Amino acid sequence: MHCTLTYDLGATGDRRTQIEAEIDKILKPYRWAKRLTTFYVIEINSSVRLRI
Repeated sequence: MHCTLTYDLGATGDRRTQIEAEIDKILKPYRWAKRLTTFYVIEINSSVRLRI
């Protein structure tokens, strides 16, 4: 299964970098996540329950 995450940040510079680093930490446990600027494609093991 795959899902997508997209976002639009008004923050720039260091603050944007901090926010994106936090998003990266949140997605780290997932088997495969690829960021495409402000869009992620995430492969999720079907046995993992999503909490959105």
